[in-house]
Amino acid sequence: MTPDLDSFRSPVLTPVIALDGHAGAGKSTVAGEVARRLGFWHVNTGLFYRAVTWKVLQAQYDLGNQASIEALAQVMEIAVKEDSEGQQHVWVNSQEITDEIRTPEINRHISLISSFAGVRDAITQQLRQIKHPRGIIMDGRDIGTVVFPDAQLKVFLTASVEERARRQLQDVLAQGQSSTLEELQTAIARRDKLDSERAVAPLKQAADAVCVDSTGLAPNQVIEQILTFWNQKQPTPHAQPQSKTRS
Repeated sequence: MTPDLDSFRSPVLTPVIALDGHAGAGKSTVAGEVARRLGFWHVNTGLFYRAVTWKVLQAQYDLGNQASIEALAQVMEIAVKEDSEGQQHVWVNSQEITDEIRTPEINRHISLISSFAGVRDAITQQLRQIKHPRGIIMDGRDIGTVVFPDAQLKVFLTASVEERARRQLQDVLAQGQSSTLEELQTAIARRDKLDSERAVAPLKQAADAVCVDSTGLAPNQVIEQILTFWNQKQPTPHAQPQSKTRS
C-alpha cells in the first residue's frame, strides 16, 4: 500500500482543489482520476464522516446524545490508505472498516451525525493538517466554504436526483446488497435537504466556485472540465525578452 494520509502531514503550503457537491454526484470518482493525472493526493472527506457514523452505530450510542458523539469524534483515530489500484481503505483504531461503511444503514444516519458541530470541527481539524508536495484534491460538502476557503480552485459538482439514484443503485447491487431506485431517490432527496439546511457548514456552492452538472455526462467529460479549469488557474509564463542583434 502507498503511505497513508498521516505521511503527508506537514507545514508545507499545498495547492488545493476543493470539490464540493451533492451526494452521489460522482465526486470521488472524478477526484480520484484528477488526482492521478495531476500527481495530487485525493482526500475523500466522506470516508471520515462515514467512519464516525459507523463507530456511533457499532458502539450503540444514543443518537440523541450529541455531546457524547462529539466527544467520540474528538478521540477517534481515523486512517485512510490507498492501495496500488487507487482504492481507498478506511481504518478506525487499527480495524479496517472499508466495507462496513458502505451500507444503507450508514447512508441513513450520516447526515445526522455529520450535522453535529463538534463532529465537523474534529474532522475539519484533521483535514486541514493534510499536505502533499504536489497538491491535494479534496471532495466533500464544505471544502470550499469551510475547510479550505482559500483553495486555488473550487468546483461544485451536481446531478439530478434520478441520475444519482441510478448510479448508487449500481453500487449497491455490485456489493450484493438490495435496494430499489425509488428508495434511493427518496433517501438522496432527504439527504440533500438535510445537508443544505443544517445549521453548521451547510452544503452550498461557494461564491467563487464553478458549477458542473454531471447529469448525462461520462466521468471523463467531467474530469476534462476540471483539468481545464485547473490549467486556467496556473500562471502564464512570462515571455522572455528577445536579445537584440547588432546590425
